[in-house]
Amino acid sequence: MDRKQQYKHHFQNTEELREGRRQQELAIRKDSRSRLLDAKRVRLEDGEEVEGISIEQVQHASQQIQREPSCRKSQLKLLRTAFAQGSVYTDQFVSTENALQCLVGILTGRDADLQLEAAWCLTNLSAGIHDHALKMAKAVAPYLITYLSGSNPALQDQCAWALGNIAGDGPECRDLLLAQGVIQPLMNLLKSPAPAVIQSVGFALSNMVRGPDARIRELVDAGILPLLAAHLTYNPDTLAATGEVAWVITSITASGEYDAAIMSVGLVDKLVTLLVLLAQHQVNNSQVVTPVLRTLGNVCSGPDEWSIQACQNDQLLPALGQFLKSEHRHIRKECLWVLSNMTGVASVCQSVFSAGLLQRVIQLLGDTFDIKKEAGFCLCNIACQGTEYCDHLLQLGALAEMTALLKSSDLDTVLLALGFSEMILRMTQKGCVQFEEFGGVSHLESLEYHSNDMIRNQASDLLEKYFWNESEDVEADNHETVEEYPPWRMQAQQNTS
Repeated sequence: MDRKQQYKHHFQNTEELREGRRQQELAIRKDSRSRLLDAKRVRLEDGEEVEGISIEQVQHASQQIQREPSCRKSQLKLLRTAFAQGSVYTDQFVSTENALQCLVGILTGRDADLQLEAAWCLTNLSAGIHDHALKMAKAVAPYLITYLSGSNPALQDQCAWALGNIAGDGPECRDLLLAQGVIQPLMNLLKSPAPAVIQSVGFALSNMVRGPDARIRELVDAGILPLLAAHLTYNPDTLAATGEVAWVITSITASGEYDAAIMSVGLVDKLVTLLVLLAQHQVNNSQVVTPVLRTLGNVCSGPDEWSIQACQNDQLLPALGQFLKSEHRHIRKECLWVLSNMTGVASVCQSVFSAGLLQRVIQLLGDTFDIKKEAGFCLCNIACQGTEYCDHLLQLGALAEMTALLKSSDLDTVLLALGFSEMILRMTQKGCVQFEEFGGVSHLESLEYHSNDMIRNQASDLLEKYFWNESEDVEADNHETVEEYPPWRMQAQQNTS
């Protein structure tokens, strides 16, 4: 089954709709860097203030670490805090003669406390502008990579975080790290017993696999998925690490190219089990729930059997019901992403009906724009399953909310609403009457003057077929089933033949 077809707006079938969703979401999330986590992060102690340090203090400290070894620890603490304030402070340090070389010398010295402080400085320094990150990648990264294989967990943690910031700068720095052999030491640290190390390694790896031309295949072939999947377990003390690891898996599963590797590690069952436990104990923990939901949504946009397998755990759909009610918008959105992919399978649609989730999905059509759109995709997938499903959606009041989307300024949202309206009008007896009651006809008449040809033509077609021509043919069309292949599906069959 080809999952790389060009997206079409006529909603020919659930397969094309779901593949279109995958490609759209993948492009949007790559281009806008819409992950909830920053690609670079400064590190601060709990409760530490990042304001109040002057440029003069940074200049003095940059000189003092070279001249006065006895005061290095206090000056390094000042510098790492100053670097978190912005690039003007890092510029001052980098422009100070021999300051960076001195910092590298401290990192490679014998004093463990000073090593850690130096690594911390380098972490925040690499979170700055591109020029600084590139300098770190060339001059410092080989030492950071070496210490990943050391025996000091605190230093491993700090070095992994610094490397994550360097990789997060962009492809140039990322590729330099790859050339220096960063992957295997990071993978080895996924076996560390220290949760903080796992968390920083996850952050570093997530930046290694994001962005254009990320060499994900190399990591998958090296066996990274089993190491990552081992951390998809519920433990209240390690949830931060679990969230970071889940972001790495999110990037790996986004392309749909690694089905065999996903199957071999039992990823579907691990994700479902984790989500069920999170729904029971951490329903609003967006830092963990968000990437786990997104990963399951990615997986369920693949082979149908994975959606069916996920639903074999009878606690999953009630858990998704809890996430749909979350106070966090991102959790609600990612939960809809899961459902919009799973409902491409008829048996899953029936389970969603039985679990009572549709009422909440319909309610979310009144939420923020991105959530409205996600809910609309889910309802279109369900409507594609046939007359019985369209009748049920009509009874639950979905048409009123979807009709309102015809007024959207977003082209894809209008096309989504047109596709849903067409299925309801064609496959239900009361669809035409309710559509007119909700102002649908006036919306279609307005769309006849739309600047987009596809929208204009679809609106005209619906008006002519269901509201301007009173004939027996309309009555026959209303009872047409999916299996009879109406005109818009006949076109899909011809395109794929």
